[in-house]
This record gives sequence, C-alpha cells and structure tokens, in this order.
Amino acid sequence: MSRARGSTVLLVLSLVWLGAMLWSANANITGTGNALGALIQVADALPVVIAASMLAGAATALAVLTRLRLRARLHWPVALGSGAAVGAVAAGLILIGYGHRSSITVLAISVVVAGAVGGALGALKPPELVAAVFRSRASGTRRSPPIRGPAPATAAAPAAARGSCRARSPSKCGIPR
Repeated sequence: MSRARGSTVLLVLSLVWLGAMLWSANANITGTGNALGALIQVADALPVVIAASMLAGAATALAVLTRLRLRARLHWPVALGSGAAVGAVAAGLILIGYGHRSSITVLAISVVVAGAVGGALGALKPPELVAAVFRSRASGTRRSPPIRGPAPATAAAPAAARGSCRARSPSKCGIPR
C-alpha cells in the first residue's frame, strides 16, 4: 500500500471514529433525562472526544502533507491548520447540538486545540519521531534507582575491617609501622 493511500485510509477511519464518538456522546448525554446524569455522561465522553479529535487532526495533517508537496516553510502551518480545521468542524457540531453556554464553548475550544495538536503530531515524520524517542532514552535522562538493601553496608565493610586490623596488629595486615 502506498503512503498516500495509507494516509487516506487512516483519515477516513479516524473521521468515522470521531463522528461515531460525537454521536455516541450526544446519545448518552440526551438520553439521561436529568442534569446530574448528563454531567456524568459529559465527563465520561470528554476524553474520548478529545482523543478522537486529536487522531483525526493528525490523520488529516498526514494526508494533506503526503498529497501536497509543500516548501518547508509551509509544512507546519498547513499541518496545524488542517488539524485545527477538523477540530473546528467537530466544535461547530458541539456548539450546534448543545448551545453557546460558557462551559460548552470551553469544551468546543478544547476540541479545536486537540485537533491542532493532532495536526502538529501528524506533521512529524515517523523516522524523526522514533529517533526523538530513542534519543531521549539514550541521553541519560533516566536515572538509576538508588541502591537499597545490603549493598551500602558492604561498601563500608572493607574500611571498617582495615581500621580494626590496624588497631589489633598492623604487621598482620601487611602494613608497615
């Protein structure tokens, strides 16, 4: 499968998933019947909608960037814009479905931002992304855990043994007077 075809398949599947998650969240929220149940359903659906928006933004940026040959200067703005466009469509659907209250507006803005972040992630080339992950692990940012157990006691044991040997009989330790 070519890269352009694979990115198109990923785009279609991610848009279907975003639409299904928006529809599912709407069905769960409107089907509760009371305000407390709706609030619980919103809290339950929010991470899934954000993740779906981020994936759709990344897939859109990847599909656009594989189809178009852009100059390096336009690479990031196009990726961010295409991801934000998908997030804006999802946010528009949220605003149409639930109104313009301040809490709903914040939710819609977070979906747009998630789409833009996904677009930025879609702009990263896979070899660069993998290299960055391995570079962060190899750069010494990870610390080894402190030694626990008998190891510190054994490190101090030879010094104590030398001191006691000198105190008893220095000639037996091989140390000249």
